[in-house]
Formats: sequence, C-alpha cells, structure tokens
Amino acid sequence: MTGAADAAGKDLLLERGTELAALETLVAAVAAGRGGVALVEGPAGIGSSALLRALQDRAGAADLPMLRARGSDLGRHVPFGLIRRLLDPAVRARPELLSQGLAAVARPVFDGTLGVLPSGTARPLVEGLVDLVAGVALAGAAGPLIVVDDAHWADRATLQVLAELALRVDELPVGLALAVRTGEDATDPALVDRLRLAAGPALLRPAPLTDGAVARLVERDVPHARPSFAAAVAAATRGNPMLVGEVLAEAAARATRADGPAPAVAALVPETLARSVLVALERMGEAALALAAAVAVLDEGPLRRAADLAGLDAATAEATADALAARDVLSLGEPVRFEHPVVAAAVVHALTPFERARLHRRAAERLAADDVADEAVAPYLMAARPEGDPWTVGVLRRAAASALGGGEPATAARLLHRALDEPPPPEHRGEVLVEVARAEAAAGDGAAIDRFEAALRRVRDPPHRVAAWHGLSRLLLARADVPGAVAAAARGHAELAPGDPAAELLLADELAAAVLDPARAADMAAQRARLVEEVRAGRPPTEPTLLAHLVMHLGWGAIDLHRVPELARAAVAEDPLVDPHARGFAAAFVAGALNWVDDLDGAAAMLDAAVLRAAQLGDPVAEANVRCTRAWTSLYRGRIPDARRDLEAVAGLDRLAWPLLTGLAAQPLTLVRLELGDVAGAAAALQQAEAAGPQPGDNWLRGHVRLAQRDAQGALEAFLAEGALLEDVLGLANPNVLSWRTGAAVAAHRLGDGARAGALVAQELDRTRELGLARALGAALRVAGFVAADAAAGLELLEESVAVLDGTPARLELARSLTELGAARRRDRRRLDARPVLERALEVADACGATALATRALGELQAAGARPRRRTESGPSALTASERRVAQLAAEGATTREIATQLSVSPKTVETHLTRTYRKLGVRSRPELPEALAGGVPPPV
Repeated sequence: MTGAADAAGKDLLLERGTELAALETLVAAVAAGRGGVALVEGPAGIGSSALLRALQDRAGAADLPMLRARGSDLGRHVPFGLIRRLLDPAVRARPELLSQGLAAVARPVFDGTLGVLPSGTARPLVEGLVDLVAGVALAGAAGPLIVVDDAHWADRATLQVLAELALRVDELPVGLALAVRTGEDATDPALVDRLRLAAGPALLRPAPLTDGAVARLVERDVPHARPSFAAAVAAATRGNPMLVGEVLAEAAARATRADGPAPAVAALVPETLARSVLVALERMGEAALALAAAVAVLDEGPLRRAADLAGLDAATAEATADALAARDVLSLGEPVRFEHPVVAAAVVHALTPFERARLHRRAAERLAADDVADEAVAPYLMAARPEGDPWTVGVLRRAAASALGGGEPATAARLLHRALDEPPPPEHRGEVLVEVARAEAAAGDGAAIDRFEAALRRVRDPPHRVAAWHGLSRLLLARADVPGAVAAAARGHAELAPGDPAAELLLADELAAAVLDPARAADMAAQRARLVEEVRAGRPPTEPTLLAHLVMHLGWGAIDLHRVPELARAAVAEDPLVDPHARGFAAAFVAGALNWVDDLDGAAAMLDAAVLRAAQLGDPVAEANVRCTRAWTSLYRGRIPDARRDLEAVAGLDRLAWPLLTGLAAQPLTLVRLELGDVAGAAAALQQAEAAGPQPGDNWLRGHVRLAQRDAQGALEAFLAEGALLEDVLGLANPNVLSWRTGAAVAAHRLGDGARAGALVAQELDRTRELGLARALGAALRVAGFVAADAAAGLELLEESVAVLDGTPARLELARSLTELGAARRRDRRRLDARPVLERALEVADACGATALATRALGELQAAGARPRRRTESGPSALTASERRVAQLAAEGATTREIATQLSVSPKTVETHLTRTYRKLGVRSRPELPEALAGGVPPPV
C-alpha cells in the first residue's frame, strides 16, 4: 500500500477505538475455538470496509483462516452466488467436505448443476451449506472467520445461510464479521434484522467524525486553511470519513488557501466523490477510464475479463490495473475490484445511460462466453437495453426457472418481466406471459390474475392454456371469487378434447371451487359421485390434484373411510403440496381428510412437509393455506400453542389480495381464543372470518362463541343453520368434520329443552358409533352424558367417553371429557372419586395449553376439596407443550437437526428446550427420556 493509501486507511479508522476493540474480541474468540458475530452498520463512506480490513489484518496476524466476499447490487439476484464465492476456496482445498453428511446436498451450488435442480430445493441447500461451514470449522484448529462486506446486498439464500450460522455460533467455532450499509434496500430486510439481533452488543454503528477530528485532518492536508474552512468541511460532509478525505484531496489539488471561501466546500458535496474520482481517472488516461468502468460494471472478477470488456490488451490492462491500485482505486491483485464500492457506484453513475446499458450487455455476453451460469449472467441483461434478442430472452427465462425452483419467485417474476420487455419472438410471448403469471402467483402477487388473463388472450397451444386456466382458477379461489374460479376451470375444461389427460386437472379445479359454492353443490354431485365410484372400483384418477379432491370428498361424505389414508399417501407421493401450482388447496384437502378419519399423526406429518415445501418455494398463499390446516390438526391433537404459532405466522404473510385466506385463518383462530378464555377475541376473529366471505363452518363457530357468551338461543339457531347447510346442501355425512348436533344439544339443554337435546345427541351417537371415529364418538358420548336426565346414566356415558378417547391423539377432547366426568362425580357427591380424574384433566389441559379448560378443571378440583398446584416444578407435567414435543421426538431417536427441521425452529432452540426438559425430568441424556416421559401424562401426540 502506498503512503497516501496508508494515510487514507488510518483516516477511516480515526475515532474507531470502540469498534476496533469489539472486532479484536471477535478475533480472540475465534482463535480460542469459540464463535461470535460482529456487524458493522453505517452509511457509505463511514468506514465499515476499513474496519473489516483492520479485522482481517488482525486475523491474519493471528493466523486465522478466513473466507471473504462482498455483496453487490447485481449479485443480489443470483441465488447462492455470494455463499458460493465464500466457500469455493475451502471446497477446492478439501473437496471431500461435499461428501460428508448434509453438506452433500450443497454439491449443486459448486458443480454447476444448480440451475437444473427441481423446484423447492432452497431450504435443503441452506441446511447443506450450514453443514458445510460446520465441516470447515471442525476440520481446523480454529475458525474460520467469515468476512462479508456489503452484506445487505447478499442474495437471499446467502443471507439465510448467514442468519442460520449466526444462530449457531454458540455451537460452532465460526466467526461472522459483516458490514451492512444503511440507506440501501437490503435483499431481505427481515434476514438482515436477524443478523443485527444475533450480533447483540457487537452491533457496531461507527459515528461520524467529530468536528475536532475533521479540523485535525484539515490542518494536516490543507495547512493554510482558516478555521472556517474546517467547519465548512465538517458541515458539508457531516463527518463522513470518506467524503472528508475526498473533499480534502480535491481542496489540496486545487491548492486551496486560507482565504478560500467556506461555501465553496459545500458546493463540492455531494458530487465531490464522483467528480474527484473521474478527474483522477481522466488524468490517468483513456485506458484507466475504460478499465475502471469495466471493473465497476463487472463488480469483480479476473483481469482478462475486465480487459476484454474495456477493449485493452493484456499488457496495457495489467499496467493500468497496477496504476489504479497505486491510487487506491482498485484493490491489489486478482480478482480485480474497487477498493471502495461507493467509488465503483460513482464510476457507474457517471456513465451515460446508453453507455451503462451497452457495457452491461457486453459484460453479459462475455460472461456467457466464459460458460458462467445463466443466473449470474441475467443481472447484467436486466441492466441492458431491450434489443429483441432471442438469446437474451432464453437466458432470462432459464435464470427465472432456476430462481423459481430455488424459492425466489419474486426474482423470477422480475427476470421474466425483463424478458417481456426484450421482447420475445411473437410465437413465444404467450408462453412467457404464462411463466410471468406463475412466478407472480408463487410470490403471492395479486397481479398474477390479470397476467393469466392476458396470457389467455395470446397463448394458443393447449398445454400453456391449461396452465393459465389452472393458475387463474386457483388464484380466483384464493381471492374468494368462487363463481369466477368455477367458471375459469369450466371454460378451460371445455376447450379440451374428450380423453385429454389435462382434463382431470381442470376438473379438480372446478370441483375444489364448487365445494365453497352451495349453489353449485347439486350440479357437481353427479360428477363427484361418478368419480367416487371409479375410486371404489379400484380406478382412482392419475392426476394427483383430482385424487386429493376425491380423498377430501370420501372423508366429507363418510365413504370408505378406511381407504382415505392410503389414497392420501398416493396423492402426496410426488409432492407434499400435491401440485405446486394449486396454491396449497390440494394439500389442505388431503390433510383435512386425514383429520376427519382420526389419522391426526399422518395429517401432521404431511402438513409439516407441505409447510416446508411451500416455504422452499417462497409461496405465501400455499404456506398460509397449509398452516391454517395444520392449526386445525394441532387443535385436534391438543397442541394449542402450536396452532397459535401457525396462525401468527399466517398473519405475518401478505394476504391483502387473498381474502379467502383471511377467513381460513380466522376460523381456527376463533377456537384458539376460546380455548384461551378470550371470548371477546374469539368474537373478533369470527367477525374477521365472516368479513372474508361466507364459508362452511362460520355458523358452527358462531354457535360456540354464542355459548361462551351465554346466548343459548343464538347458539342453537347458529348450530341448526350450519346443519342445514352442511347436510342438506353440501352432503356432509361425517360428524368428525363439524359436529353441529353436539353443539345444538348443549344449547338446547341450557334452554331447558331436554327432549330436543336428547334427540339431537342420540342422532349423533348413532352415527358416530356406526362410523367408529373416536374423536367424534368421544365428543358425542360426553355431550350425551352432560345432557342426560338420569345422573347415573350420564356418568356411564362420560366414563365411556374417557375410555374411547384415552390413548388416542385427540388430547383436547380427552381433557374435556375428563373434566366433565370429574365434575359429574363431584356433583354426585363422589368427591374422592372425582379428584384423580380432575387432577388428570388439569394435567392434560395444561399440556394442551387449553387455559380456559384448565382453569375450569382447577376450579372443579378445588370444589372437590383438593388443594392442587397448577403445575408441578418437576416431572412430565412440568413440561410446556413445546418442551414436550421436542422431548418426545428426541425420545423417538430424532437428531437435533431433524427435530429443528420438523418443527421449523433453530437447532439452538431445540437444545434449549432439551436442557430445560432434562432439568424438569431429572435426567442427564436422551436415552433416559422415554422412561421419564412414560412416568407422567402421555405426550400429546
């Protein structure tokens, strides 16, 4: 480094003692075999890069291995691009790392096959890359120290890896040192926020230079200036170290004297940076200008590539690069890049728009000639001018397909919009419109509806028209336009020739939408009946989406219920979402049917996979859909905190364009709030569901809210209205779906109409005994015991209810039946017999997170003469629902990472839950968990 460059580096570290001390602490921690995170944040020119360079100097002195990279505005749209640059040296040095454990999953990131991976590979790749870093860390004596400048511009996948690593620095000897520039749009602000949180006290925000520091620099560089000049520099630059340096360099070059007017300094800013750099480059000649512009456009890379783009021969390029490095414009050596990204931005900004566009197109062509992946070439084409070039369209379409498969649908949509602007050849424009619409739909963008409609006006070939009708129907359904969804599917279906295999897909769309349209129920009944007969005859449809709908119908209609699990597995055999373009509806149908046949564990496993798949695809509509269904499954299984978390996650997704999802989330939210004793909140959730448009189940929920509000008459009317819709119009024959008769019986009993209550519950009992579904039968027996006129008969029914539910996954129903049985025994003056039942009711209700029910069980227990504690301080009953779930999976042999993946939490969270569990159970390791858990309330599975 030259003397001038050395002085400039020291200037950028002026008044940075606190920050340097924090970075030295990180270096010491990594050298000692521990992990840590430091994040430097500030505006351009504040010295973040200088601090990272100082960190690297200290790490080099400590002989720590380092992995270094820098984000760029162009590179932010290249999935896994920055993490590939970071880890490539380690992989080249030790290729065997890609054969160890989960790291093998990340091989496509390095071997050039990433662009042809199937959809939904983003999350597994992230996990594989984290494991790869772990392998690098565990293979050495210390480190590595990962240094990322301009981390806000890292691609989303890289940010996911960095965020996951930040959560695991307590487990791995990995240091993360990141710099984030404020005032720039981060690729994913939420992930950057996670990195800020992980940094904790090592979140460093360097302050601007004080007026005193600026005055000292002025005195050194412009010794004859008056004090007013220093004040003007401080005011004009706001203490930004880089801008101070640029202003003073310009002032010194102009031989500014003491009588130089202070306002002239303000006139140098904010254009001083670009102007001073350009002036310096112009003084160096045309070769310097051309090479600097080429490097600024390319961001970084081999000198030969920059020389080719600049039109320079190798010798001239080498001499010019050395000269630019001597002036502290470029970094020394290869890859060639600007020493300060803000200087590169100034050079690019100084180009005319046509010059910028031309250089970007030429850069794209040269990268493609070097066989660089399409997703790395595409950002350059995004910045080039449209020229009607088919090659450009092809690159953008392939890069979009890769982004879509990697869970970046918004990036795919931007790439495809640029392809449309090129434009594509007329014969391909309709295809590209369909691809744009699919990408926008996957990103949850409501504009995709208009895009599908535009595509249908242009595209002619049947496969693309089927894709457009399919996508349009599902989005109209999510927007709660049920008639429009039915009509779109029907129109697409009508276009197909008899026997066309694609007809099954559009028929599935038509049937799915008609489920929510009572006016179409009769029209579709015959069609559905024909398909059911085909299934019963052993000829199920080959289209998984149609099979998913029929599985739902078998559960709804109580038809061949024993076949539902087998057919459900067939429907999801190829994809946990059944069809990634069905926006999660098909997966919800399959899991819903499993809920209705009491295969709650099967439903939970399918939904866990579907939620992960939707997140991998970056599809908020599908994710919301399957999370809503998983909330129902969690309710049935007595995992109310899990249901609440799913619904909170749905609330965090952008659903403004999709009112149906608002209603779907509000329905289970109503029950969650009732279980938590929040009657007012439940009423508000019900209003939210109703505002989203009428759906089956709204009146059933209204009945339960009215019961909680002690409005028995309103409750009875609501339950009866629901029954009329479900059974008379929609053909419901399975009381496990929505048991409206039991609710109506309770309401009638409260109104003093015992005969009506008895008749309603007798019908329910007959049907549930016939079907043999434990959850519905247990609930019907409980209500029958509650409304029974004869106390002894009622007790027998309640005891049978507990016996039916005991040992099933329906833990919440069990807690309710235990509470009712204990209360009935207490009322029958059998207080001693009541206590153990109520104690167990309290334990199960607590484990379920059913606050209101646990409070009632506690009150009944106290009324029976016991003095219980709400939760013991140790033993299985002391576990929270989350701790119990983690403990049960660990007891079954699942690893920390497998548990984290299944529960969508970090490995650190799993270990925290296990540590607390060991303390409460009095055990020291996983092998002791099964016996310890068996000693208390069975886990809610």
